[in-house]
Amino acid sequence: MGCFESKPYEPIVAHETVTKDAVAPISEIQKPLQRNVEATAIKARGAVRSEQRPEETIVSVLRPEMRVGEQERAELKVKNLRDKLQSQISLSEEVLKKDGVLALRMKQDGKLASARMLIRKRKLTQSRIANCEVMLSKVMDTIDTMETAKDNVKFVNALEQGTTAINEITKDLSAERVQSALDSNDEALEYVKYIGSVIGDGADTMTDEQVEDELQLLAQEFESQEVVQSGIEKVAKIPEVPTEVPKEPVVQVEETKEEKQEEEELVPA
Repeated sequence: MGCFESKPYEPIVAHETVTKDAVAPISEIQKPLQRNVEATAIKARGAVRSEQRPEETIVSVLRPEMRVGEQERAELKVKNLRDKLQSQISLSEEVLKKDGVLALRMKQDGKLASARMLIRKRKLTQSRIANCEVMLSKVMDTIDTMETAKDNVKFVNALEQGTTAINEITKDLSAERVQSALDSNDEALEYVKYIGSVIGDGADTMTDEQVEDELQLLAQEFESQEVVQSGIEKVAKIPEVPTEVPKEPVVQVEETKEEKQEEEELVPA
């Protein structure tokens, strides 16, 4: 082709001037950006869940599967307030005793100004204790009311569950079904009696009146047997007629003391 022969295009390679370590791969550059995007997405999902279920933000420590709602949170706050008031009252009473002892000591040491200051402090402490006791009484009333309300709710729920269970048990049991079962039972009994009368010896064919008559005859028969038996027993108890003449009883007369003395005097020594 001569001097005008075209040569294939050869791209300029920069590996002679720039090292491989200086140029970072595209995947290494994208990894931090991808991590930031994932972290942002996770935070957004958590915010959406918290907005959808705000009452389930608190989880029980003892039972992680149990979510705490607004009602349990309010009850917990009231009980925490009760515990704080009780603790504050006990601490104030201890401070009151210490200030009283210290005030007496200051008076004995002649420090009247310090003693008066401690007395004023004691008055403030007493007033604080009285206020805490009033608040504690109201908090205790609130807790009792909450407990009573919870018991009432449990009672009503139990009644509702019992009513539902009764309805489930008796939903297929109607008056027509009961009457049909009773009629079927009577028919079965009648059929059994009929079969017994056909294959039996006639003993089962007795009517109710005949059975009653038979019972009365048996009762009369037993009564007559009892009368005869009692008569025989009475006859057996009659004593026999004696055949020998009874002998006269020998009566021994006891001697008196005077007769014994006379007999002794008559007998020669």
